Amino acid sequence: MSQDKVEIVQQFFDSWARGDFGAGLTDLDPDVVFVVRHPFPEAVRTVGPDGIGRYLRRFLDNWETYAVKASDFRPAGDTVVVDAVQHGRGKASRIDMEQRFYMLFTFRGPKIVRIESILERDQALAAAGLRE
Repeated sequence: MSQDKVEIVQQFFDSWARGDFGAGLTDLDPDVVFVVRHPFPEAVRTVGPDGIGRYLRRFLDNWETYAVKASDFRPAGDTVVVDAVQHGRGKASRIDMEQRFYMLFTFRGPKIVRIESILERDQALAAAGLRE
């Protein structure tokens, strides 16, 4: 895994920390698969940048404030595993939330072909072909 791919993923998180969830589209394959695994309440599987955009708009519409920050980027073959924390305040509930989760960004060549969000660390590492 080249450092370039880790840097691409870091740029996503830098943009997301500023609230820019539309950044990085040029790094996505046209047929990129986006998966948010159950038990996330907004679990989904969608394809393509447009599908991801529609999902994110619906998801972000539920939040008064929302941000994602990453603390670790771990290369694993063609995948970068990210240890992340999401913070937000619900629009309807006004309840503050913080949740740790993991994201996997899988590359084919220079493009991201799969993005997956997983709640449990052991499941994320297994999905990336890693073990504790």
